[in-house]
Amino acid sequence: MDGGYDWKLSKYIDGYDSASYFSVRQSEGFHKAIETIKSFYNNGIRVSVAVTPLYDGIDEFVEKFEAFAKHFLKQYPNVFIKLNLELLQGREVNTSKTENKEM
Repeated sequence: MDGGYDWKLSKYIDGYDSASYFSVRQSEGFHKAIETIKSFYNNGIRVSVAVTPLYDGIDEFVEKFEAFAKHFLKQYPNVFIKLNLELLQGREVNTSKTENKEM
């Protein structure tokens, strides 16, 4: 890219497949999100991906997301992936900063 800009895309996918994405987002956007990430990456844009799992089923989610991330990074090794385990307010979860640190 020209113009002296350091372009970067940050994308939240909140899932490791269509079903897990839908359980968080209540929409069918997983494949579009993944294709967007690939497109920006292939055009030289630095890409970071973040995911915040739901509290219910968090252990299974983390395990399956780890497998997804390892596979994805084999093809797109310079994508930064962050699994956010801090529980966010809302989604029927209320936690303090202390409780988040203890989890």
